[in-house]
Amino acid sequence: MKEKLRSLSYFLLLILVSAIIGYLLGKSGRVTSLTMEDLLWFILFGGVSFILHLFIHEAGHAFFGKISGYDLLSFRVFSLIFVRSQETKWILKKEKVPGTLGQCIMVPPLREKFHFKLYLLGGGVANILLSFFALILFPTSPFSWSFFLLGSLFCFINLIPMGFNDGKTLQLALKNPENAYKLWIQLDVVQRMNRGETYQELPEDYFKFKQAPSKNKKTYLDDYLDFLSLGLFLEQNDWDRADEIISRKWEDLSFLILPYQLELKKQAYYVWGYLDKNEKEVANLKNEQTFQRYIKESKAENILIKAVLVWRQDKDQVTALEQLDLAESLLGKENGLVEQKLICEKIEWFRNEIVNEMIN
Repeated sequence: MKEKLRSLSYFLLLILVSAIIGYLLGKSGRVTSLTMEDLLWFILFGGVSFILHLFIHEAGHAFFGKISGYDLLSFRVFSLIFVRSQETKWILKKEKVPGTLGQCIMVPPLREKFHFKLYLLGGGVANILLSFFALILFPTSPFSWSFFLLGSLFCFINLIPMGFNDGKTLQLALKNPENAYKLWIQLDVVQRMNRGETYQELPEDYFKFKQAPSKNKKTYLDDYLDFLSLGLFLEQNDWDRADEIISRKWEDLSFLILPYQLELKKQAYYVWGYLDKNEKEVANLKNEQTFQRYIKESKAENILIKAVLVWRQDKDQVTALEQLDLAESLLGKENGLVEQKLICEKIEWFRNEIVNEMIN
């Protein structure tokens, strides 16, 4: 209930901000002279402004991150992402992250030099600064007002703490040093995996955080560390400990942010399908349209999971082996060296398990 009231207050605040902007637009005297053609151009440029501000927002993170000692690792707008490879070459790929429209991931400086304020604020600051700059240069243009309106909304939506936006992350990191350290770990893991380190090669300290005493005190920074441990147990084929994490987090499913909800459902579908347990939950996931659209994307990991379900649930060993072959053929489309390495190992492990079962 408390979270719903907070979300409602944010929504009302955005309405207030929009009303203030509308009032300023009216006071400018331009509204009274708007023609229908101006209005149509205003609406059309709204779409262009949205795309521009999405790019500006991520570029703002990159710029302010750079002056804070970070190095750019990846830059994504919608599903197009530029990723820096091990050889420092830039590669253009396609990658969707549910619940996000863009993302700028940077390699953090050493922990003792870790400054996160400018990096997190950079996107929203860039949006509002360029919005005012455009309005100052062209105060009577409908294009400027459209750009200013979208930029202001981008700024407030991202910097007012809510959900898992920049403002919320900044609020959590400022709350205590441990949260700031968790944020640093998250960024450090991304850059380590980009250069080829697997879960088992990460520092042991990353897996030693104590669980929050209650779900109300857990944050998405804590959830990330849970998924980090889950990845480690799956790499080690420790299915029981993986199931333990999934079962514990399943109780808090509705409290997770959208990307983590989908990831937890996918791992539950995978692990419970392999262990042949929690049949009701697995059946519900099979019938959940949103999740099935997510899992049906043509990616090696998704095909691997499908192969496991076909083998364990449908008892169809031949089709399962065919699906594993298909997953292997899609490995080149996976983003990152670690994903390719881990999925390749899992394909071989499951293939051996199925073949041994067929022989015996």
